[in-house]
Formats: sequence, C-alpha cells, structure tokens
Amino acid sequence: MHPEDTAARYNRIAEWWQTQHQDSLYGIVQLERAIKFTHKKQFALDVGCGSSGRFIKVLNEHGFQVEGLDISEEMIDLAKQLHLGITFYREDICCRSPPKLYSLIAAWDGTFHLPLNLQEPVMKKLCDALKADGVLMFTCGGRHGR
Repeated sequence: MHPEDTAARYNRIAEWWQTQHQDSLYGIVQLERAIKFTHKKQFALDVGCGSSGRFIKVLNEHGFQVEGLDISEEMIDLAKQLHLGITFYREDICCRSPPKLYSLIAAWDGTFHLPLNLQEPVMKKLCDALKADGVLMFTCGGRHGR
C-alpha cells in the first residue's frame, strides 16, 4: 500500500482508533523495555503515533520530550486534542527526515505499511535520527509495492 492510501484509510477510522486504543496496553511492555535501554531521556519520536497517543503518554511519563508523527491528518488532529503541548508532525516518513536527534524512536505498527522497497531507506533514516546511544524500537513486515 502506498503512503497516500494508508493516510486515507486511517483518516476514515481515526475516531474509532482513538476510542479503541487510547487505553490499550498493546506494545507498552516492549516500549517500557526499550526505555530501559536509553541512557538519557531527552527527545523521543513516536512514528505512526495515531490518534490515541498511548506511547506518547508513557514516554512523557518517563521524562522524554515527546513528538509524534503520522501521515493521517485526522489522527494528528485527534492526538493534538488529547496531548496539549506535544509537537506533532503530519508527515510521510518516506519524504521527511526527523528534525533532530532522538534518544528513542518508536515506530510501532507503522512502518510495516510501507512497500518493501521503502522500508530499508526509512529504517536508515530513523537510525540516522538517533543520538549515538539512542534506541530504535520498530515492528516490520509488509509486502512488495507497485
């Protein structure tokens, strides 16, 4: 699926996603483990943050200055309502380089939407956006693009 298609599909389910996932614990154990590997809790980026912001909440509670990135305009709009004061980017990670270096980047259930030919360059981009001792947590998978 191309990123534009992903954005359109998530725009349609943004409100449902928010109500279904706001209190979800899915991925939280893995995030907590990744946090233990960070030496300095400075900036964190949640790639594919969605509308619920459950990772944003946990990262914020651990003292990170958190930012969220998602391709869906509706997801970002709803996330902004829940998490005042958090910086959100409505961007396609395929076309955007993160604006700074991060102590932790979480790309949980977001990058697997990318066609396989885009996954490697995006993962490299995320690795390049880490501080020297930064941690990248991600899920992978996908299919061949068109």
